[in-house]
Amino acid sequence: MKINKVVEGVSSAVIDALTRYDWPGNVRELANVLERAALLCPDRIISEKDLPSELSSAIPPVAKPEPGHLQETLDRVGRQCILEALRKTGWKKKEAASHLGLSPRAFSYYLAKYGLDKERGEEKEGSGEGK
Repeated sequence: MKINKVVEGVSSAVIDALTRYDWPGNVRELANVLERAALLCPDRIISEKDLPSELSSAIPPVAKPEPGHLQETLDRVGRQCILEALRKTGWKKKEAASHLGLSPRAFSYYLAKYGLDKERGEEKEGSGEGK
């Protein structure tokens, strides 16, 4: 969904909440939450008050928002979700994809996008974020 609104970033408390949340609705739920927050936020920074109550109730207090680009935030949170799913499933790609509600093809796309390496369980040098 495209919106005609400029959102410059999200607060660090929002990033913390997004990475801690279990995402039972998978990556689509994450995208929907961020789109909704972007639409509803009165400022240019998404804050904890813009999140649904199930996410905002788990957010620790934060001093002030940190600006950042929305796509960078989506990539950071998406990468974290992929890593967590891989860790929970012992790096079994098919199970991790299923856990996230992704097809194997989509999951492979995200593995390549985020530069994740099964053997090391970490980011490959020079790839992943920022792409």
